[in-house]
Amino acid sequence: MTALCQDVPEWNIPESERCYAITGLTILNGDSRTEARYAAGSRARNIRITINGDCEKEVCLADSSAPQLIELAYRQTGIDRPVAIQIEVLDAYEGQCPDIYITEIDVGIDSNLHQGI
Repeated sequence: MTALCQDVPEWNIPESERCYAITGLTILNGDSRTEARYAAGSRARNIRITINGDCEKEVCLADSSAPQLIELAYRQTGIDRPVAIQIEVLDAYEGQCPDIYITEIDVGIDSNLHQGI
């Protein structure tokens, strides 16, 4: 009888060596559903990104609906606590509406943990 997952490598990483790395954020600034909505709403200009309260980066976003990549280099060893990312809008590109819109935020994550097949 053969093992069901015989070709799958074992991932016996000690708890203390397991880690996550936050490699970056991709942000769609403004309400990008239509050009009119984009122009009407305010958009984030300067933002502060904080990861787990101890990694901080300030970034100036372009006044553009194109995706904007923000590179980050945060590494957390141990997986016993979640990764908390906070984005604070410091000021904005003004639109007709004072509400600040960010359509989408994607997080780049890398890990040494097994990701499945």
